[in-house]
Amino acid sequence: MFAANVVCVAQHVADDTPPSISFGAFPLPLQRTYVFSAPGTPATKAQLNTPFPNDFPPSVTVMLEDARKFPSGQGRYYFPSRNVVRVYRISQVEAAPYKTIQSEIESLRKVLSERPSAVADDERHSLPDYPPRNAAHCFELKLSYIDAAWGSAICYVTEFSQDGGTPANNEELTYIVQGLSKDGEFYVSADLSITHPKLPNRIQDTPERKKGDYAPDRALLSKQSEGSFTPALDKIRTWVSTLEAK
Repeated sequence: MFAANVVCVAQHVADDTPPSISFGAFPLPLQRTYVFSAPGTPATKAQLNTPFPNDFPPSVTVMLEDARKFPSGQGRYYFPSRNVVRVYRISQVEAAPYKTIQSEIESLRKVLSERPSAVADDERHSLPDYPPRNAAHCFELKLSYIDAAWGSAICYVTEFSQDGGTPANNEELTYIVQGLSKDGEFYVSADLSITHPKLPNRIQDTPERKKGDYAPDRALLSKQSEGSFTPALDKIRTWVSTLEAK
């Protein structure tokens, strides 16, 4: 099935309910689309004394399954990329409250204001990435920005790791999107699966290398054109720009 316009509707009668979203045709053919809507879990009802607090604002999640044959492997520290879009309603983050996301919103506002073209490889890997995940960024490359009718976002290429991870590969390579709507109502978060012809397709085909050594990956991926990735990075940004939320 080829990609088509998708409308994801969540009934809402107040300002603290899951959003309704729509967007244009995905840049690759799709096999399946899954939609999940979730009410908010205020901090007063959430588990906060954990590494991964669950005080999430109300949200809608869309998973887009394309026709590529990845992933093929598995493992404890294996992070296969997926096409996942999440939109959170953040109008009530202080009133509810939803505490965990508040620092992420401030961090994202700062990045969108300053708009760095690159980040230092100081192993901090601190670009915005919400919701929290049990993994760190291996690198943060190809920074770019979206300015759309709905708002603005930062985009970058990364992979995830818990123990030093594996060299860059087409099963784990991910394009991250983190954005805020102009009206302050929504936080947009997307993980998009991307591949590149110069990378091994499978995790088991990656070269032997000291754990945590991503210098060769940074050198390789930084010089590649946006159009050499699949989907092309600029086409992903164009697609994200079609988002509408209410």
